[in-house]
Amino acid sequence: MDRHLVILTAASAPSLATAPDVMAEMGITDPGVTAGMTTLISQASAVIMSAIGRTIIKETVKEEIWPDQFCRSIRLSRTPIITITSIVEDGVVLGDDDFRAEKGSGILHRLAPAGHTVPWCATKLEITYEGGLDPASIPADLQRACISLTKLAYSASTRD
Repeated sequence: MDRHLVILTAASAPSLATAPDVMAEMGITDPGVTAGMTTLISQASAVIMSAIGRTIIKETVKEEIWPDQFCRSIRLSRTPIITITSIVEDGVVLGDDDFRAEKGSGILHRLAPAGHTVPWCATKLEITYEGGLDPASIPADLQRACISLTKLAYSASTRD
């Protein structure tokens, strides 16, 4: 299955932690450190998302997919799915009754008129949607990883 992803609205805050949170944990009160800390947080966040293999912060995207023939389901790149704006199957816009989305996993199923799942028979799908995590709802383990990496980077940068 081939795919192409176009980011329509990039993540507004692509960081997994905030400078005030990291600075508070480290006992740093100097506001002059904030800009440098923000840079380190962005770098740590990029390392984590690279290790995960995908952007996890909320973005609006258009995903073009050329599915394998008679594929049972389609997994979108940005999860969880927040909203689906449109699905275009071989130039025809699908209605809400034509598909079912498992929002948490990002899986789409094609539905027959009777409501049961059928294979995707399209040669091309264009799916516009918003997916990913809101920056305010980043899981605690990812925040902790980002804070830990940022603390290590900051400590390394201030050594003699």
